[in-house]
Amino acid sequence: MDISGVKINWLNLVKNKYIISSLVFLVWMTFLNDIDLVFVIQKRQELTELREQVERLEDEIIIAEEALDDLNNNTESLEKFAREEYLMRRSNEDLYIIKEVSIE
Repeated sequence: MDISGVKINWLNLVKNKYIISSLVFLVWMTFLNDIDLVFVIQKRQELTELREQVERLEDEIIIAEEALDDLNNNTESLEKFAREEYLMRRSNEDLYIIKEVSIE
C-alpha cells in the first residue's frame, strides 16, 4: 500500500510494541476491566431510568402539594377527605361501610 510516497508494511505495524500495547489496553478497558464498556452502558441506562423516576416523583409532589393546599383552604374538601379516608361522621349520622366481595 502506498500513501503519499510512504510505503506501509502491515507486518511492521503488527510487530510495533506501541500498537500492540494500545490494542491490549483497548481490549482490557473494553471487555476485561471492572468498569468495562458493558458496565458503562448499563449504568447510563440506569441513570436514564432514575432521571425519569425523578421527573415522575416531582410531578407527584406537585399534585400532593396542590391537594394539601386544597385541604388547608377548603373546608368541604377537608370534610370529604375525612369522611372517605378516616370514616369520620357527624354526631347525628349513621355510617354504613359497603365492601365489594370478589368471587373467585
